[in-house]
This record gives sequence, structure tokens and C-alpha cells, in this order.
Amino acid sequence: AAPLLDEATHYVRNHVQAVSSGAPVSFDVLSEFGYPSLRELGRLTSRLALSEGLAIAEDERRFMDKPRNAFFELIPRALGRSGRMPDRPQAKFAVLVRRLADAGRDDLLASFDATLARLASEGTAILPFETGPLAGPAPFEAVGFIWPGARFSGLTKLAIPGGEVTVVR
Repeated sequence: AAPLLDEATHYVRNHVQAVSSGAPVSFDVLSEFGYPSLRELGRLTSRLALSEGLAIAEDERRFMDKPRNAFFELIPRALGRSGRMPDRPQAKFAVLVRRLADAGRDDLLASFDATLARLASEGTAILPFETGPLAGPAPFEAVGFIWPGARFSGLTKLAIPGGEVTVVR
């Protein structure tokens, strides 16, 4: 599989250890694949459809619940302030936000940004994203990876107006 990932800039498997708050999740891993461009991602997708991708497909059938997989694009969001990645991060959390039916996407993302900016002001390192349309509908509108800082106030009561928030570690 490694030669097929040559185009990837990074690959990280985030194993879900616990749901800190919010709704239970139906997955046990959040995998991150980074690519320098959509062109490189397209090249990988083309290669996976060829015979060299058959071994990966067979391997995935053995260890993945393929019908429950969700692939979606994450688009970086810029915030006015962001925390600095700690030298030795102790914990990484993922803040997953589903949009409530009566909420507007722009309002939800503005609330998401404001909440993560508050966490950054507490010395927390953050990487905020919104989901994009590349791979079809995503199960979340926004995803934030965070590494708590020294003045971190916690995530158990994290609320984002217009969204249902789940925090996993």
C-alpha cells in the first residue's frame, strides 16, 4: 500500500479512545490523508482503480466495515488567532460538529470559529476545518483538531450554536 500513498503529504490514524461529550459515534478511527493538490488526489484515485489497487481493496475488505466508511474533504479555516502546536502534545481531541436542521451553514461556521478562537486564547493549539463537497455529503459541517494548552478550561460543555457537538479523544 505504501507506494500508492507516494502523493500523500501525511497520513495519521486517530484511534478514538473515548467520547468526551456529545452523541456517541459509530466509528473507532478518524484517518487523515493529506495531499498537496486535488490533482495528486485524482492521480491516486486513478491508480487505486487499476490492478495495483486490488491488493489494497482486498485488505480493506478484511479489516474495514466498508459500507459505514465516510470520506470527506476538509478545507482549512483561518482564524485571527491560533494556538501554537505544543512541543510534546499530551492529548489530541477532535471536535465534530453536525449542523442542526434549522441552522444556516454560514452562521454555524461563524460560531465554530468563535468557539475555537476562544480555545486558542486559552493557549490551546487548534486546526479548524470545514467540510467540502469533493467526496459527497459529509457527516459533519466542521471538524477541529485541538491540543489543550496550560489554561485549557475543558470540553465537556462545549456548545456551538446551531450545531450538535461531539468531542472524541
